[in-house]
Amino acid sequence: QKLPRWALPAIGGCLLVLVLILAIRPGQNRAAPGIDDARMAQLVQRLETMEGLIARPPAATGPAAAATGPTPLEQLLESRLAQAEAESNRRIDTRLTTSVTELERRFAQLEARLLARVTEEALRTALNAGRPLGPILSIMPTPPAPLLRFATVGAPTPAQLIQGFDEAARAARNAAHARVGVVETAWSHVSALATLRRAPETQWSAAAEVEINAARVALTEGDLTGVAQRIARLPAVSQQAMSEWLATLRSVAEARSALRAG
Repeated sequence: QKLPRWALPAIGGCLLVLVLILAIRPGQNRAAPGIDDARMAQLVQRLETMEGLIARPPAATGPAAAATGPTPLEQLLESRLAQAEAESNRRIDTRLTTSVTELERRFAQLEARLLARVTEEALRTALNAGRPLGPILSIMPTPPAPLLRFATVGAPTPAQLIQGFDEAARAARNAAHARVGVVETAWSHVSALATLRRAPETQWSAAAEVEINAARVALTEGDLTGVAQRIARLPAVSQQAMSEWLATLRSVAEARSALRAG
């Protein structure tokens, strides 16, 4: 079996010591030519160095050492380290993917809410200004039907509603007075035949006037529902006189309700 390289110097040192022992016999240490105390001390120190090398072999180096490869323990440690690193990377990737997905979902929700808010405000502004709603409704997936009524023709503005109300109220008053005139004529024919007690001629028209004035106050305050309720309390003849304007009012009220619901 071939001896390791580190053992050769040690064996050489042992042979040197053996030669010295044979050369220096007991009782002849002082007489041996060429051998003094200093030389002997150097030989002893060299011998101790050789013994230390024998007791602790140096680490193997060079191509031979590289050919042996890592030990099983080193292989196990490297494998565990690689597994731990792979697991850590997988968890990081999973967390990043989850975080990105959640951020994208929340961003989409915020974007949808912002778009809805901007669209609602734009529709309200256009509705109050009497502008057609078609350009704004085109970006909505399913526009509400009450808003589609004003897609091409703008809704009446609050000022136009009040102006139209005043005209309809005059028609309602005229209808009320005309009704009183008819009743007066009929009452005259009846009273000619018999003596009956008459109600005041202005009682019916005064009640209509109260409701009309209350409806106008509600309209100036923007209470469209209150306006419709007041008009519903008028006699049928006054409601008939204001029916066209009332239909327009209800269309605007439904459009505003659709905006609030959206």
